[in-house]
Amino acid sequence: LSPLGVRVEGLRRIFGQGEAREVVLEDVRLDCVPGELLAIIGPSGCGKTTLLRGIGGLDSGVDGSVTFYGDGDAPIDHADATISVCFQEPRLLPWMSVLDNVALPLTLNGVSRTTAHARARDQLKRVGLDADAHKRPHQLSGGMQMRTALARALIDTPRLLLLDEPFGALDELTRATLDDALLRLCQEHPLT
Repeated sequence: LSPLGVRVEGLRRIFGQGEAREVVLEDVRLDCVPGELLAIIGPSGCGKTTLLRGIGGLDSGVDGSVTFYGDGDAPIDHADATISVCFQEPRLLPWMSVLDNVALPLTLNGVSRTTAHARARDQLKRVGLDADAHKRPHQLSGGMQMRTALARALIDTPRLLLLDEPFGALDELTRATLDDALLRLCQEHPLT
């Protein structure tokens, strides 16, 4: 499948009510064409994560419209969009092996365990963790945990990948290594 474009119009998110009411997003508009790499920068607390959660459909309190489209500019239903999110923290399930954590999106979608594990092994190989498939998350370094989370985000071949500073808490050398690995993976499988 080809990469997705994203059109955001009038996105708004308010937290709280009354005097505690805080407008985090107000009339946000953007258009990210299929295959584009777009970085959103701003100070801590300005709404970057809220925006990504709104685009990814993870926040029901967001107003406005998010439209996905392909090369022909025809709208694509959110259910057919194939979106993956990689958060600031790896959010791995501690009781599962690395292999099972990576295979999780597929198994939740009804893919057989054998097929899900085969695809998870391929993704782990791509991020250099194939020898660590049997380990639990607590046995991995921070960088290895983030590579596991990245492999999980890429396992269902997303057309749109939303990254919420997934390498922000890592040391400079590990961050540079993971940046290079992500760019290489994106060249192998074009996505937005």
